Amino acid sequence: MISPPATDHPTDTESGRHMGLRTAKEYRDGLRDDRRVFYRGQRVASVGDHPELTLAGDHSAHCFDIAQSHPELAVADGYSAFYRVPRSAEQLRARGELVETVSRLGGGIITLKEVGSDAMFALLRTLEGAELARAKAFHERVCRDDLALAVAQTDVNCDRSLARHQQGDPDLYLRIVDEDADSITVRGAKCHTSYSANADELIVLPTRAMGPDDADYAVSFAIPVDTPGLNIYVSPYLAGERKEFEFPLSSKHKMLESLTVFDDVRVPKERVVLNRRPELAGPLAIAFVDYHRFTAINYKLPPLDLLVGSASLIAEYNGIARRAREGQDHAAHGVRRDRAGARGAGLAAVAARAGRHPAARPRRGEHGEVHLRARLPRRGGEAHGPRRRAAHHRPRQ
Repeated sequence: MISPPATDHPTDTESGRHMGLRTAKEYRDGLRDDRRVFYRGQRVASVGDHPELTLAGDHSAHCFDIAQSHPELAVADGYSAFYRVPRSAEQLRARGELVETVSRLGGGIITLKEVGSDAMFALLRTLEGAELARAKAFHERVCRDDLALAVAQTDVNCDRSLARHQQGDPDLYLRIVDEDADSITVRGAKCHTSYSANADELIVLPTRAMGPDDADYAVSFAIPVDTPGLNIYVSPYLAGERKEFEFPLSSKHKMLESLTVFDDVRVPKERVVLNRRPELAGPLAIAFVDYHRFTAINYKLPPLDLLVGSASLIAEYNGIARRAREGQDHAAHGVRRDRAGARGAGLAAVAARAGRHPAARPRRGEHGEVHLRARLPRRGGEAHGPRRRAAHHRPRQ
């Protein structure tokens, strides 16, 4: 078990905050460094001052503001509760509430610290020996300095049927290309890296299990985002000015995603937690997923509430709320009937009633015949179409 960071963080008596917790302003100021970020074909001089990327920083600042607005959720033993390893059911419940709350502040999407903490927990759970000691030291520093972490895990799109060492271009997947007594040098790329451009540090994880021949690709480490040789190409998705009336959420919240390229990046060994150990690549990748699925469940609750509430309000405004509830009841009845063994006869009957396809008509003896005869209209008291054909059959007793 990892020892928690020291709990005797001094308190700033003027602001009333813990010295181990940064403010949103301090976080934004930290984005003004030498990180190499490219957006829409241009090098970004400062992520903290760019007219579009600033919105992403403001969005991520919610995971720092929450320490002031909800300290009972966001502060644990003097440091950010995002980085407290859950050791009990109560701590797990509290983490879920924290993730859900910050997602609501962020307009229904994650802010920044959630995913990075999942990756850090995976390191602590999977590693052993000297690698685990480095991961513990990193965890304590993250808690002490209140760092924001991004995760680079997903590989670029190569031939998934081939192993790492079998690829036509060996430099697409991230790999170790050199090593000395103090460092390793890595080359390659990761894609779909959320928040990399506006995080403090980047945790690199393997994506999948590997064999002995893939040892050079079995690598994991954590580095500052402004490390030389690290190039971040931010996706232009949802680029441009967005008016608040037309885009009430995306005009206020922005999540950056990037192609992250490692151009012979030197990583000090005290920051390397997986160095050519392919047997741990798969367990480390899965451990991250285990933690992140729990996080994903909780940060998706606010948008689910938003969608359900919007649908209910639209139905009410259009005067169809009662009919909508009837439709829900009918759908629920159909689910119960199908689960009872009707084998989808209700859906088949509806399709047959609409005359869509003969194969959709209920077969002889199925419950759908009763449903079909009860609902199809009569013409002059005489059955017609699918109803007439179905009338020749009676349900089995």
